[in-house]
Amino acid sequence: EPYGLLRTDREPRPAYTAYDLITTHYRDVDETLHFETQWTQQVVLARNELTTRVLWSRTPQTWRVRVPALAEQALMIDQAGNEQVIKPDAFGGYVIELGPATHRFFEPDYTVGGPPILIVEEAPANLARPASLQAQMLNAAFSRRQWAGIAVVGTALMGIALGIVWAIKRESLL
Repeated sequence: EPYGLLRTDREPRPAYTAYDLITTHYRDVDETLHFETQWTQQVVLARNELTTRVLWSRTPQTWRVRVPALAEQALMIDQAGNEQVIKPDAFGGYVIELGPATHRFFEPDYTVGGPPILIVEEAPANLARPASLQAQMLNAAFSRRQWAGIAVVGTALMGIALGIVWAIKRESLL
């Protein structure tokens, strides 16, 4: 089957959806801002009276983040083009989940991040105040294996702490 934006039966391929999203929500950009953390990436596209934010995970974990709201609602769009109107939570941000990165070509990095999420708002971004635009980490959804590791480490630390307390009490009794 030939490559391209459409299949031979004229059904769109995933590349068509990506092209459509880019030409719609990345156009007319005046300025950009990029935030990179150990866990996530965020790009802010200032588009006159619109702001588009693109976020994705850099790691194999699922992350929940709060994106500071610029408007009373936003359009959240996934990589397949599915759209959902979202509203800010009580803390003034949109809470979204970033899916895990799945492609690791070169250790230790994931060279292909998780599925991107677009947040489009009908409000201008103030790039002079970058902290007001940066998504904040809420928590991670750990896998069973990761929780098991956390439990083992926690148990070991508890054992060490109890040993120290026992040694201190023993010394004070002598």
